[in-house]
Amino acid sequence: MSHLTQVQTNIVNEEALKKALNALNIKWQDGPQNIKNLYGQEQTVDILIKQKNNFDIGFVKEELEYKLIADLQYWEQPYTVETFLQQLKQQYAYQIILDETINKGFEKLEEEYDKDGSIRLVVQRWRY
Repeated sequence: MSHLTQVQTNIVNEEALKKALNALNIKWQDGPQNIKNLYGQEQTVDILIKQKNNFDIGFVKEELEYKLIADLQYWEQPYTVETFLQQLKQQYAYQIILDETINKGFEKLEEEYDKDGSIRLVVQRWRY
């Protein structure tokens, strides 16, 4: 049966979420915008990801965290929901770490994406 599902993400930082979506080459739009299911049930989202089948997905901030909102029956992304969330959370964590290290005076020297999917980040801070 078609219905909109909310999936907990533990994502709290909007800018890091948007950077993570960009890093995954996922096109998104700022909300508020509505998404709907087959029966016309609608929900307003803060970040919208359009799908070719017009059953868009999005993120809505509830209390302190963003939740993924989607009609999973009409999921049309290159990965499964689980893989999508895994990759999104990895990129989100990477963005949080990178932003925090830059705020503390470090600069990124290099990053490597390993075959196992892990990311190696090298940062440095000069002391005078």
